[in-house]
Amino acid sequence: MTGRPPQAPRNAVFISFRSTDGGYAAGQIDGRLGEVFGDRHVFRSARSIPVGAAFPEELTAALRQACVMIAVIGPQWATVADRGGRPRLADPDDWVRREIEYALTANIPLIPVILDGAERLTRDMLPPSIAGIADRQTVYFRSRFEAPDLRHLVDSMREAVPALSANHLLVTPEPPAPGSVAALLLPEHAVVPFAGRTAEISALQHWLDGPDQLSIALLTGPGGVGKTRLAQKLATGLSGRGWWAGELSAHGTVADARHLSRLDSNVLLIADEAEGQSERIADIFAALCGERERSVVRGLIVARSRGRWLDDLTGHRDVRIAESAARLLHLELAPDVRDPIAEYRRASAAFAGKLGLPVADVEAELAHLDDSTSLSLHVQALTGLIDGPGVRPALHPTTRLLQLEAQYWRQSASSYDLVDPFRDRLDTVVLAATAFGGHDPARFDQTLALMPELSEEPGHVVARYRTWVLGMYPSGDRLAPAALRPDILGEEHVARAFLTRSGLLAKIAPQLAGYQHRRALTVLSRAATRHPHLHDILIELLASDLPRMMTLVLVIIRELDQPEALDRAAAAALTAHGDIDLTADLARIGLGDNTFTRQYPQLAAALHDGMLAKLNRAQAAHRGGYRTANEALGWAVPSFGLDDTLADVCFAALGMVKRRSLRDALTLATSYTHLVAGAAEPGPPPRQGFGPVPMWHMIMMTAAVGDQLRQALRDNDRAVVREMARLLAIAAVCRLTLGDVPAAVVDAEASVGLMRPLVDDHPRGTPTRPTPVGAVGLTAAEGAGLVAVALAEDLRDCLTVAGRTLAAAGEHARAEEARNEAHQLDRELSRLTVEAECTSADALRLLQHHTIPLLAMAINARRLLTIVSADLG
Repeated sequence: MTGRPPQAPRNAVFISFRSTDGGYAAGQIDGRLGEVFGDRHVFRSARSIPVGAAFPEELTAALRQACVMIAVIGPQWATVADRGGRPRLADPDDWVRREIEYALTANIPLIPVILDGAERLTRDMLPPSIAGIADRQTVYFRSRFEAPDLRHLVDSMREAVPALSANHLLVTPEPPAPGSVAALLLPEHAVVPFAGRTAEISALQHWLDGPDQLSIALLTGPGGVGKTRLAQKLATGLSGRGWWAGELSAHGTVADARHLSRLDSNVLLIADEAEGQSERIADIFAALCGERERSVVRGLIVARSRGRWLDDLTGHRDVRIAESAARLLHLELAPDVRDPIAEYRRASAAFAGKLGLPVADVEAELAHLDDSTSLSLHVQALTGLIDGPGVRPALHPTTRLLQLEAQYWRQSASSYDLVDPFRDRLDTVVLAATAFGGHDPARFDQTLALMPELSEEPGHVVARYRTWVLGMYPSGDRLAPAALRPDILGEEHVARAFLTRSGLLAKIAPQLAGYQHRRALTVLSRAATRHPHLHDILIELLASDLPRMMTLVLVIIRELDQPEALDRAAAAALTAHGDIDLTADLARIGLGDNTFTRQYPQLAAALHDGMLAKLNRAQAAHRGGYRTANEALGWAVPSFGLDDTLADVCFAALGMVKRRSLRDALTLATSYTHLVAGAAEPGPPPRQGFGPVPMWHMIMMTAAVGDQLRQALRDNDRAVVREMARLLAIAAVCRLTLGDVPAAVVDAEASVGLMRPLVDDHPRGTPTRPTPVGAVGLTAAEGAGLVAVALAEDLRDCLTVAGRTLAAAGEHARAEEARNEAHQLDRELSRLTVEAECTSADALRLLQHHTIPLLAMAINARRLLTIVSADLG
C-alpha cells in the first residue's frame, strides 16, 4: 500500500466573489451547490463566516479545504477601484486577488463564471500573479438561463473535480441538536471518549494494511456494544493520513463512487445499519475500485448479525467482490465492559463537562448498574447526572431518558408554529418517523396523514409536523432521518406508543410502502425482545398481509441478532391466519441449509405443520393428491434444509399418494430426487446439492415404494416398472457417491434388469407418417415408435450408471460390457434421430397427450442422470 501525505483530503467548494459585483449571483450559485454537495462543503464568506469570527483566519482555513474554486466574474470585477481610485486588483492585499493567487499556486481547479455584461478575462487586464485565470475554461451564468447554466456548472464540477462526489457518497456529520439529551449518546458526537477494543483495532489495522486492492470486513454484534464507535474511530485515524474515510450516505450512488475512484486515493467506506442493502453496497464497493493502479479500497460492513452477507457477496456478479468475500474478515463484538463502575464514572464526567453540571458522587446508583452493554451504562450515567446525586431512580433509565426527550419535543414545538401540538400528536409523529422511516418526504406526509391524531388535518399542517421532526433529529444523510436514536430509545418509544394504539397497524399497514413494512418489522422485532406485549402487535402487522409479510420475515429473521420474538410471532400468525404458499420465496431466498430449523424452530414447525395439515385436508377430500404432494416437496426441500423435518413431510405426502396410485408415488419420488439434487432447473446441481443427507432420503424414498414393485411386475404395469428402474439408477449414483459400492452395484444392475424387458417389447425403427389421427396429430404407430426411443434412452442411461458402479467395484470386464452396450444404443439412437421425420411441434403435442403422461418425466430423469453422472466423473 502506498503512503499518503499526513493531511485530510480537500473536499470543499470555495466561492470567490466581490460583494459589489456579483454578490447576488454568488448567492444563487451557493444555494444550488449547497443542495448538491452539502452546505458544509460550500464556502461563501457572506454565509459561512460566523458573526464576530476573525475574517482572515476563516478565509485561510476555507482555502486549505478547497478542492475547487468558483470565481464569480461580474462586469466590474477587474476594474472596481478603492477610495483612492486605484483598481483593487492592483493591491496585493486585496482578498479576491489573494484567493485567486492561492488557487493558482496550490494548483486548485479554478472555474471562472462569467455573469451578464461581463467579458472574458485577458492576461493584459490582470496583475501577473493572477494572469493564469485568463487561461482557464469558463462557464456562463445568465439571468435568462439560470437553471440550465447552474446544471451545466454542477455537471462540469463533478467531472472536473471527482473529490466533490465524496460529499454525496459519505455522511456529513450533523452537530448535536441543542436541547436533545439523547443526542449526547449518539456515536457520531463521541461525547464519551473512545476507550478499549485494542485487539479489534489491531485486527482492523492489519486488515487495512493488507496487500489486496479490495478487501471487505464485517463487524457484527448486538446493539449498544460499540460497533459504530469502533468503525468511526478507525475512520478518524485515517482522515489525517490522506484517506477518504467515512460512512456511506443514504443518497450515495454508484455514479458517485465511480467519480471518486478517479482520484486514485485510498478509501475506507463504512456501511452502517447495512441490513437489506447488500446489492447496493457491493455495487458501490466495486465502483470504487474503478481502474485504480496504486490505491486500495476497504469496505467495512456494520450490522447486528452475520445474516446472509457472505452468501450475497460471494454470489455477486463482480468477480472482485466475490473473491474479496471469500477472504472476508468477520469480527463479532461482544460486550466489553470490564469495570462497570469505572465506565459509569468516566461517562458521567464526560456528560457533566458537556452539560456544565458538577460531577457528584453517585454511590447509591452504583449498586444497581445494568452493565450488559456500554450504552446501557452511559444511559444510566446520563440520567443519573441530570437527576442529581442521592435520587433513587423511580423509572428504568431508558424510560427516564425517554421522558426527558419528550420534554425536548414539547419545547422545540414552539419554534415551528405547529397547530395544536398536544402530547399525543408529538408522540405519534416521532413514532411514525422511528417505526416507518422519514427519508421520502411525500411518503412520510402520507404516513402521518394515516395516523388518527393527524388524519383530519390539511396537508400543510401535516407537512409542518414533518419539518419539525426532521429539524429535531437531522439525519446527516443516514438511512432513517428523523428517527429517534439511539436505537434502544427509539425502540422503547415504539413499544410504549403501540401499547396504547391497538389496531393501528392493522388499519394503516396495507397503505404503507414495502420499505416501511421492512423497517416496522425490524424495529418491532428488536423491541419485542424487551417488551413481550409487542408479540400481539407483531402478529397484527403480519396478519395485515400475511403472504407479503412472511416474504419479508424470511429475510429479516436472518438479520436479527435476537430472532426469537419474530420467530414466535411469525409461527403464531401462520397458525392463526391460514396457510400460504411460500414455495417461490423459500427457494429464492435460499433457506436450504440445516441451520434454519435449529435457529428458528417455531417458524419451521409452523411451516411443517401447515404443510402436513394441507396434505391431510387433501387426503380427507380424496382429491388433488399428486399435485398437493408435489407442493409438499416444493415447500419442504428449501424450507427445512433436508433434515428430519423434511422426511416427515415427504413421506406423509408419499404415503398419501401410494394409497391411491403407485404410479403417482413413483413420479413423486422422481420429483423428490430432482429437488434434492438441485436439478429443477437446467444446469449442474449446486455445490451443496448432493450431500449425504439428501442422498439418504432419496434411497429411503426408493425403498418406500419398492415393496410394491413385485405387485406391479405381476400386474405387468410397465409404466410403474419403468419409473422404478429410473429411480434405482439414481439411487445407484447416490450410493456410489456415499461410498457404498456393493449396494450401488445391486441397484444399478436391478435398474438394467427392469428396463431391458421393456425395451425388448418395443422394437425400434423410424416411425412412419400415415394420416394423423386424434387431437395430437400423431398416429398410434408414431407414438409407439417414440415410446420405444424413450425406453431405449432410459436403458442407455441405466447401462452407463451400471458401467460406473461396476468399474468402482473392480469388475472391469463387466463394466466394459455395460459401457459398450450403452455406446451401441447411443449410436442407434443418433441414427434414428436423424432419420425420424417427427417434428419438434409433433413431439411437443405428444408430450401433452394423455396416453403417454410419463414421457416428460422420463426426459427430466435422463437429464438428471446425465448431470449427476457428469458430476461424479
